[in-house]
Amino acid sequence: MIKGLLRRKTFSLTPLYGLADAGFDRVAKAPGVSEWLQSHRSMRTALVALYGRDLRLAPARFRWLKGVNRTLWYALHSADTAKVFVEGAGVQAQARAEVHASKLGLPRPGLMVTQAIDGLQAELESIGLVFARHIITPKRREASDLPVMTAVYAVQPTELTEPA
Repeated sequence: MIKGLLRRKTFSLTPLYGLADAGFDRVAKAPGVSEWLQSHRSMRTALVALYGRDLRLAPARFRWLKGVNRTLWYALHSADTAKVFVEGAGVQAQARAEVHASKLGLPRPGLMVTQAIDGLQAELESIGLVFARHIITPKRREASDLPVMTAVYAVQPTELTEPA
């Protein structure tokens, strides 16, 4: 039994994060961990990549995470599967891009969330849940030959369109 695990007087579903600090410090000092952490942009993507490498941890063991960090829970729940939950798709796309870049020896990529958004949009359009997205480019006005101040303050005679 872990010392201090039941030291709370009230029941809470969130873990005691202070107990994990010593364990994290020990793991962070292990060889290869710092290079692995440098290949990921955030802890979310690092954890999803680690879990996707066939980490044997039942999803029921991190059920508490859904109440604390719902996006990470969905991303971990669908790590390295063909179909992902919508809420974790952005984290999943970023983690996969970072893993692929590290395998190819490329530098850590920037945010790759747009691919997840485009994929979600295409999927929802194909099943008819959303309308097709059309990007409307704003129309530009024609440039005038007159300087701005002349065009603003010019007095133009009004033309009569009615017969006199």
